[in-house]
Amino acid sequence: HIPKTMKYKTIKSVLNMVESCNSIYLKPYNKSQGKGIFRLKKDAEGYLLTDGSFNSIHIKNKKQLNRVLKKKLKGSYLIQQEIFSIIAGKKIDFRVYLHKDQNNEWFLSGMESKIAKEGSIISNFINRENMMPGEKALQQYFQLNSDKIEQLKTIIFELSKKAITEIEKSGYKVGETAIDLIIDEELKIWLLEAQLNFAAEKKLIRSEAEQLVLPIILPAPFLYAKTLSGF
Repeated sequence: HIPKTMKYKTIKSVLNMVESCNSIYLKPYNKSQGKGIFRLKKDAEGYLLTDGSFNSIHIKNKKQLNRVLKKKLKGSYLIQQEIFSIIAGKKIDFRVYLHKDQNNEWFLSGMESKIAKEGSIISNFINRENMMPGEKALQQYFQLNSDKIEQLKTIIFELSKKAITEIEKSGYKVGETAIDLIIDEELKIWLLEAQLNFAAEKKLIRSEAEQLVLPIILPAPFLYAKTLSGF
């Protein structure tokens, strides 16, 4: 349930990935909100490199690609297989919020879907066409009924819980997280990122659609905080 992913070390690692996957993402370790992300796609003319601002350049050969990446990529990067979404020409991904309750148990507190503008490689706030509850997106774009949606949410929750449990084993003490994922046309779930600092309060100055999840996720951390405090 995790796209093929590896550390960017040399041009060889990029070439190996793009040869096997045809289309990949280059993601920086320490940036957020889509900053520094590139998509590299193999095409008939060589390679097409696109950034999060809709800027694209055609690269003819491997030597030129090496020069461009050395110039563009600052800091540490991951290389990740692109998972295609169900809407032609538009990326649609999901974010689920997990919180710990008063019994120190994880629960799924909210789910939303982000639909990117046509041609965008990312679905962050600036590049977003629409946002809606995750359940509504599953009904509208995936044509799922309520029973199938609940089944899928259960699978998403179990996978997300496993992912955050692995992160906790690294020494983190986590009470809330946001998991970004994609659901492909066969309803397979692909986990992209775990956000430990997702800054929900930024939604307060954004669209009404983006604020829908706030009444659920903003008070949720207090359940776990009370437990830590001994209440």
